[in-house]
Amino acid sequence: CIRCQGRSVLRYLMVTTYPPIHCGIGGYGEQNVAQLRSQGHIVDVLSPDGQGNVDFAWDLRGGCKILKLRELLPYYDRVVMQYHFNFFYNDLARPKFRRDTLKTTLSFIYLFLCSRKIYVVAHEVPYLNGRLRWLFGQQWRFVNVIFHTKAEREKLEKHYHLRLKDSRVEIRQQHDVFQKFTSHTQASARQELGIETGGT
Repeated sequence: CIRCQGRSVLRYLMVTTYPPIHCGIGGYGEQNVAQLRSQGHIVDVLSPDGQGNVDFAWDLRGGCKILKLRELLPYYDRVVMQYHFNFFYNDLARPKFRRDTLKTTLSFIYLFLCSRKIYVVAHEVPYLNGRLRWLFGQQWRFVNVIFHTKAEREKLEKHYHLRLKDSRVEIRQQHDVFQKFTSHTQASARQELGIETGGT
C-alpha cells in the first residue's frame, strides 16, 4: 500500500477471464478493473485460462495449478478472484476427475490459509454431494468471500453446513462495479437512435 495525495493506493491483482474473450464474468472483471483504476489504485490482471489482453496469461485449471499464484502474492496488497468453478477445476461432475478435484480443492485451502489478502467473488459456486462435499465446503471458511446477494450466502452455508465469519463476508450487488458509459436519459437515447416513444 502506498500513499498518493493523502489517500491509500492499493496494488491489486485481478484474477479473471478478460476481453477480448467473450465471457460474462470477464466483462464483470473488466468493469471491476476500470472501477478500481478510476479510484487511483494500481491493478494488474491475470487470466486463469491463458487468454485475454492481460498482464499474466496463465493456465490455472486442474490439479495444483492454482498454487502458482503464490509467486505473485508478495507483490500485491489484495488479490481479487472472479470465481467460476470451471476456471479452476477440470470436471467436478465426473468420477474420473475425483482425484484431480481433490488436489485442486486442497490447493485452494492451502492457498487461502497462506494469505488473508485473497478475496473471492462467488459468481458460480457448485453445490457438490458425495465424498467431496464436506472438504469442498471447508475452503470457504478460509477466504474473504464476496456474494452478490444475501440469499447466495445463505444457500452456500446451508448446503455445506457452514457458518462463515461476518468479518470475512461482503455483500456487493452485481451492478456496484459497473461503469457508466453515457449520460443519456431514456428519452434522449430514443431520440438519438430514432426510436419512437412507445417503440421497442
